[in-house]
Amino acid sequence: MDENDFVQPCSPGDNVIPLRALFLPRHHESLVRWLAASAPMGVSDAEVATGSAPASAVAAHPVEHVLVWVRESADPAYMIRPLGLRWAVIDHQRNYELGRHSSFEAALNAIRPVLPRPVFAA
Repeated sequence: MDENDFVQPCSPGDNVIPLRALFLPRHHESLVRWLAASAPMGVSDAEVATGSAPASAVAAHPVEHVLVWVRESADPAYMIRPLGLRWAVIDHQRNYELGRHSSFEAALNAIRPVLPRPVFAA
């Protein structure tokens, strides 16, 4: 036996389910609210890129990333992408990860903090 006997690649028929955050209807609502609230702070637009299904505010679907544009640049300034069950905020122009967040809303607030933070009961 050598080390390759223990490594078995996953094939499409395996029962491996990767953990990946989905873009839910509430994420779409949060994105719309965040865009409206952060427009005076220089955010101009956002685009949701999906892997296979078209983006919809009605159903949950896999998301590749969300690109965010600011007024100062014609190129996207930020990218938010799911990493497992967390959301990474990336400086898109420098390809540098700025942070990982437990929710999509927290990732948006890392760019421009305009959404209310959730209140947890003690």
